[in-house]
Parts: sequence; structure tokens; C-alpha cells
Amino acid sequence: TRTQAYGASKAALHYFTKSLEVDLHHKGVKVQAVSPGFVETPLTDKNDFEMPMKISAEEAADAMLKGIEGNKQTVFFPRIFGFILRFMHILPTPLQKRLSLAMREKQ
Repeated sequence: TRTQAYGASKAALHYFTKSLEVDLHHKGVKVQAVSPGFVETPLTDKNDFEMPMKISAEEAADAMLKGIEGNKQTVFFPRIFGFILRFMHILPTPLQKRLSLAMREKQ
């Protein structure tokens, strides 16, 4: 589905930034990643699927600036959305799958 492809591309970009962080550390380059949830934009206005915890572009900009200025390695927002996704990642794979299937059935 489109949401799976979107999620996969975000995961690939996150992995890439973590690799860059290691590769460029010796040159004094700081790499920071931004992992947003859903942000209200003209593009997301066209989506025909549920976007939980969607925030405004202004809220997203504030969260990014706060995270970057706070020297966060990764800036997650909205905070609770980022927490849920990170929590899901540490669960055993069979449990991740069951929860994901349950969420998909609710759509």
C-alpha cells in the first residue's frame, strides 16, 4: 500500500542518516534526523487514509527547530506519535505484526 511504501522510505532515510552520522563524525559534521508524524499540508490534504495526531506545519516547524537547537540526534514529532513508533520497534516481531494487523483492520 502507499502507507507501507511511505513508511519504508522513511525507515531507509533514517538508516542513511545514522550511517552518515558515523561516517562524518571524524570530520566534525553533525548529522541530525527529523522523523515527523503527519503534518497538515496541501499534499496530506489529498490523502484518503486516516492520519492520526496530524499537526499543523507551524507546530512541525517549532518541533524541528527545538530539536535541532537542542542538539537532538533525531527529532520525533508529535512526541507521543514518535514514542509509539519507537516502542513498536522494540517489541518482538510477531507482536509487532499482530498489532499492525489490528490497526490496519480498524481503518
